Amino acid sequence: MYPHLSSKCKIGNLEIKNRLVMSPVDIGIAEFDGAPGPEMIEFYEERARGGAGIIIPGIARVNEETGIGEPRQIAVTKDSHIEPLSKLAAAVHKHGSKLFIQLQHPGRQSSTLLTGGKPLVAPSAIMGIVQEETRALEADEIKEIIKQFVDGAVRVQKAGCDGVELHGAHGYLINQFLSPFSNKRTDEYGGNYKNRLRFAAEIVKGIRETCGSDFVLGIRLTADEGLSKAGISQDCITIDVAIRMAADFERLGVDFIDVTHGTYETMNWVAEPVSYPQGNRRDIIQAVKNAVKIPIIGVGLFREPEVAEQFLKEGVLDFASSGRSWLADSEWGVKALLGREKEIRKCISCLHCFDTIIKNCAIGQPLECAVNPRCARETAYGDVPHVADHRKAVVVGAGPAGLSAACTLAERGVDVTLLERSDRIGGQVIIGKNPPLKDKMQWFMCYYEYRMQKLGVNVQLNTEATPSVIDSLAPAAVVVATGGQAIAPAGIPGIGNSNVYGVEDVLGKRIDLRDKKVAVIGAGMTGIETAEYLANKGNAVAIVEMQGSIAPEAYPPIVQDVMSRLMTYAPEILLGHALKEIGGDGIVVEEIASKRLKTVPVDAVVLSLGYKPVHPLADALTGKNYLVQVVGDASKVGKIGNAVRAGFECGRSIL
Repeated sequence: MYPHLSSKCKIGNLEIKNRLVMSPVDIGIAEFDGAPGPEMIEFYEERARGGAGIIIPGIARVNEETGIGEPRQIAVTKDSHIEPLSKLAAAVHKHGSKLFIQLQHPGRQSSTLLTGGKPLVAPSAIMGIVQEETRALEADEIKEIIKQFVDGAVRVQKAGCDGVELHGAHGYLINQFLSPFSNKRTDEYGGNYKNRLRFAAEIVKGIRETCGSDFVLGIRLTADEGLSKAGISQDCITIDVAIRMAADFERLGVDFIDVTHGTYETMNWVAEPVSYPQGNRRDIIQAVKNAVKIPIIGVGLFREPEVAEQFLKEGVLDFASSGRSWLADSEWGVKALLGREKEIRKCISCLHCFDTIIKNCAIGQPLECAVNPRCARETAYGDVPHVADHRKAVVVGAGPAGLSAACTLAERGVDVTLLERSDRIGGQVIIGKNPPLKDKMQWFMCYYEYRMQKLGVNVQLNTEATPSVIDSLAPAAVVVATGGQAIAPAGIPGIGNSNVYGVEDVLGKRIDLRDKKVAVIGAGMTGIETAEYLANKGNAVAIVEMQGSIAPEAYPPIVQDVMSRLMTYAPEILLGHALKEIGGDGIVVEEIASKRLKTVPVDAVVLSLGYKPVHPLADALTGKNYLVQVVGDASKVGKIGNAVRAGFECGRSIL
């Protein structure tokens, strides 16, 4: 099916069974002492079993004082890490996959919370975007960190792993030394290009001398920091510089180069949101590939195997790497190579994983995946418990929570009927995919359509789930996943006017507003996406928000992504304003701080004030002789990941 993806290839003298790489993503799943424990081993073994030719776990620290990236990060700082690391290697090797460990020091991209209050360190005393006290490393400290990288590689080799990758990208310490943007030193480790290269070069030389020529050694390079995209005009690493660096690292003896781009200042280049197309890094990967003879690993938002296959076929890269695709589906590789593409649970690039690793690491929990509730919780959930006796269950509502519950129940051997009053499955995803550049959301529904067909779920569309209909099906359990209700404050004069619409009217295409002045009330993620949708149709948009910022509850890079496009339409944005009245040709808003009233002329008003949980059906089923559980927005309004997890956990436990 995919001859290039499935073909063998060598890195150095190491033969790899296929061209699929699970790229390093920080999961937050190691033990607190940095050792790979049962959770981490099970996580990566499942991906090895799922077809990855090479697995590169997330950042491994080499320094315990200034080099901590997050609390549950793998470490190679002590000899005591060798044995647990060898268990991880054995688990991965069991399935014919190879294991490379990514050695990293965060430099100024750490936190003083992790360094015990000590200042962050960097080539120069320049704060990064975390804006915490940062000091320049002394020359003897630089030598010590170089030694720590080498010592870490030795431990990796002793553990029986297949190689190491130096993290020279994304604005971490090696990248900080390489870049003129962050390295302003005037000694032997800064200034001209040769001196900026010295730190990484001495690490490479030390590992080669200590671990030998057969031990695989690669480096991940940011081929373009892209700082101009963040409005930063300073010198930085551009593709021309990266091509020169790649050739120099090849000359220094590295076995492969892992090409990426971006830094924390350009985070949407590091972890692209849903708006970015597959294969978006093609040009920079190709440029580096043309400059060297050693293998190139490249990431390019590979979600569909045919895209990765095409890159290989055209010689853009030698290994197709992806991180989030393997979070979403641990069997991504097997399904791809066996031609089972319809079974792949595709990553929808929602960045729920990145949002949750930031929030969860503070409480010692791993990241979450919006579409795969088992991700990083494989040992906690284990296998889906089978129901021995033949039982029936009814799931009401085919949104994310209902779909997840229905499939989980069916996997357990339950006879499932899914009732949906509309003519399609998907719930809020049906309209959520309609704002500009969100078409990847369609994959979510395609996956569940195919999965339910394979599992034999009886899907009844255009069906109103009344108590009598449910009773006629004689279920042992009912899952109510009917969604929430849009909020529309009744006390606002004019709220019921004919020119007032909800988000579902607009994104659901029940109304087609064009070339009008439209006020969007509410600047959460749905509000600004709806505003972009309207602006894209030629409408002049005003956005009214009571809070003082745009979508404060959302992951900032996603907000930035949408706003960067929306602002090109020059919308009127009224933060700190409350809607007071709606008329036929305008609205009255009040500036909350000053109490001043302002009239905004508009033709139409779109309410984006969120949802509230309602579950009248569940209330009507009280006292029935079957189990009833409410999930998703009908229980607690949340994001798609919350709904999928709630449906999964309900499906596991209700019977």
